[in-house]
Order: sequence, then structure tokens, then C-alpha cells
Amino acid sequence: MFHQAKRCPCCAYLRFDDPPDEVLDHFYSIEYPAVSESWYNVEGDYNPAKTQERSSRVIALMQSFGFGLGSHVHEFGCAFGGTVQAVKEQGYNVSGTELNKTAVQQGRARGNLDIHTESVIDFLKQQQQPCQVIYSYHALEHFTDPFSFLRELRTLMDPDGLVISFLPNSAALFPIVYGHSHYVWFGYPEHVHLFSPGSAKALAETTGFELLFLNTAPVNIGQEGPTSRAVHRDSVAARYLRNEPINRYGEELIVVMTPVGSRLTEVFSRLHLDAEEYSRIQRERERFLMDQLSTFCLNPWAE
Repeated sequence: MFHQAKRCPCCAYLRFDDPPDEVLDHFYSIEYPAVSESWYNVEGDYNPAKTQERSSRVIALMQSFGFGLGSHVHEFGCAFGGTVQAVKEQGYNVSGTELNKTAVQQGRARGNLDIHTESVIDFLKQQQQPCQVIYSYHALEHFTDPFSFLRELRTLMDPDGLVISFLPNSAALFPIVYGHSHYVWFGYPEHVHLFSPGSAKALAETTGFELLFLNTAPVNIGQEGPTSRAVHRDSVAARYLRNEPINRYGEELIVVMTPVGSRLTEVFSRLHLDAEEYSRIQRERERFLMDQLSTFCLNPWAE
């Protein structure tokens, strides 16, 4: 069945209409387990290569903003808890929440008792001390209303804390040249919202946060062939991108925010201003590139 996405006219932010509860229930209870079995499992989640890569990225960002050993850290959408355990092993006070009861049960069966089956909001409301760093890997795009969620999250965390989000990038090289209908991470009802560097400043401002860091990173999602040919194709978008810094068009979006009024905005004012300028520049680029997609898209599989 076809589902029409809506595009922001100013950047590459995309969203679908909110899926009905019965659609989401069917997808996550039947469809998703069937298609994700090969990679969404407890063994894969605790694979040392994966946990090392993910935990090191989170820790590097935390440390760059002054959050050292012993900091109170939380991961929402933690799946089986592999990254939670890896961050804890490096000396942090870590917890995780996940709505998938089976995933939490299997993670706890491995001895990881720091993960819990409940919403992050409910969990944080029960904590005696506010969490200092809250991070997630590819979770926010699943929320039907990530904006209300972030606004409430802000009230429950340390006012000088961090929110670190790793997200699918709607303005990655592949969809910007070939269109989103072929993009692996563009899909209803799994990803209701797709954010981009150009939308990051607005995301922060509308939810009571300020940007501290913004970047993209390449991720292997099985579309490397077409992506490697993208800038050499014959289209306005491809020709435009030949003169662009391609490292700004990676598949994964990395957004670091702090609540409005946080001391971190002043302490790291240069990084804050750089992130806002990055978002502003990319917003203009995205608007132009998305306009090109409205008239012409290349076949990604044609040589």
C-alpha cells in the first residue's frame, strides 16, 4: 500500500501521517520480527565489534563535553542492552529502557540487570537524581510525536545535560540523488520521521534545546554501489554535489543537544555556533536539492 510522505519546504525533513495503533501493533509484533531476525537478536547486540563501535562513539561525545567516569547515563530504545553494558564496563553509571519485553528478558538473562521494560519517561520519573546524558541509536525516528517526547524528556534530565541522537539522515547522498522511495531507511510505518542536518536547528529550537554538535557519518546499509556512482550521474543534483563536501551527506545523522539555559551552551559556545551554522548552510542546500527531486530522479541500479 502506498503512503504519502510530507516534506518540509525549507529542508529535507520528511514525515508520514501518524500510523494507527493497530498498524503499529501489527508491524512491530509480526512484520518487524520476521524481517529483522538476522540482525536484531541478542547475539548480534552483544557482538564485541558492535558494542565497541557504538559505546566508543557515545563515550567520545560525552567526554568532549566534560562528562567523565561515573556520569549518570541512559539509553532509550536499548534493544537487548549490548551498548548499555559496554558503556558501563568503561566506568559509567548506565541504565537502559526498551519496550520490547523479549529483548529485555534476553538481555537480562545474560546478566545485564541495568535494562528495563518501560518507557524512558516513566523510568526517569522514578529516578532520585536527574540523568546527565541520554542517548539513542536509531530510535527517535520511530516516535509518532518526537517533539512532545523531547519536550518532556528535557524536564526530566539534568538541566546541564546532553541528548545524543544517532538517526537516519534524510539528506544522505543516496536519497538526494536517487529519491527517497529507493532509500532503505525511508519506510512506513517503521520510520515516521526522517531528520536531516538542515532540520536539526529547528528540531532543537521547537523542543527547548540548543545544538552543541552536528555531523553525519557513512553507514553500510547495502546501497554502496549506487552511492559510489551518485555524484558521477547526469542530473542537476549530482552535478551540484560534485563540488560539495560529501562528508556532510552520510547515511547517519548525529545530533547533540543541551537544554536551553544550560551552562554547556556558554562553555562550548564555539561548538554551539558552529553546529547552528552547519545546520543553516545545509538547510539551504537541502532545499535546493529536494526541489530537484520533485522533477527528476535517477534509477539507482542503472550503470
